[in-house]
Amino acid sequence: MPKVRFSKKNNGEASDVGAPRKFDLAPMTVAGGTFLGTLRADEDDGELREPFASLMVRFNEIITSRASGEMSDEAAGRALGELMCQDKSGASWTIGATSRQWYRRQRDGSWVATPVEYGMNAGSGLGR
Repeated sequence: MPKVRFSKKNNGEASDVGAPRKFDLAPMTVAGGTFLGTLRADEDDGELREPFASLMVRFNEIITSRASGEMSDEAAGRALGELMCQDKSGASWTIGATSRQWYRRQRDGSWVATPVEYGMNAGSGLGR
């Protein structure tokens, strides 16, 4: 599997070229306050780790297939609707079909836009 990098500058889209990127996290308003960003772990090199890397690769394949006409809108919608992974804590993650943002399923079943770094650090004490 090729290395997959992510960046806020390209809306989280995968890129397998270039040096590790730093995040340009601007404050964003979320339910209950303002989210100012996350602290990067010392070993964080800006690359998506499994299972997030595979999910991003599959997401881009579906989007490309739909855009080229190889996949119908309905088939792409079904495939994107089934596209999920779990982090080490067992939380489910997906990518928004139109927003291309990462979403984490909450205990109440709702999906909340969440930085993917949170999921990659799940179980390490950093992704709480």
